[in-house]
Amino acid sequence: MKRLAFLPVLLLWNFSLAQAQDPWEAWLWRVAQVTQGIPYRYGGEDPRTGIDCSAFVRWVMGTAGIPRPRSSREQLRATIPVREYRPGYLLSFSESGREVDHVAIYIGRGYMLHASGKWGRVVVEPQWPGRLSRAGR
Repeated sequence: MKRLAFLPVLLLWNFSLAQAQDPWEAWLWRVAQVTQGIPYRYGGEDPRTGIDCSAFVRWVMGTAGIPRPRSSREQLRATIPVREYRPGYLLSFSESGREVDHVAIYIGRGYMLHASGKWGRVVVEPQWPGRLSRAGR
C-alpha cells in the first residue's frame, strides 16, 4: 500500500525533470531520485547508515556548496524568511506545535524532499502547509 502512495511522485519526477526551466530545480529533482529510500535515523548523520532531517538537509546543501548548521532550529535561524517558495528553500515545521523540530527542502511544483521519521526514510511528498512554521532561503 505504501508503494502505491508514491506512484504519483514517480510519475511527477519524469515530468518535472523534463519541464524544469531552472537548473537548480532540475538538480534537486535528480537528488530526490537518487536519495529517496535512504534510511531515517534520529541523530544519524551518515546516509549509508541512517540520517535525520537536519543532517539530510545539511548533506544535500553541502553537496551543492551551501553550508548549513546541524540542527533544524539552527537551520531556521540561519535562513531569511520568505513568503514565496523557490526550489532549494528550506521549509521548517513544528510537528510538536511548540518549536521547530523538522526541516525539508522545497524542490518545486508543491513538493518537498526530506528525511521522514514517519516513513522511516527519505521521501518526496507534497509540502505540509498546515504545519509550516516558516520558509527561508
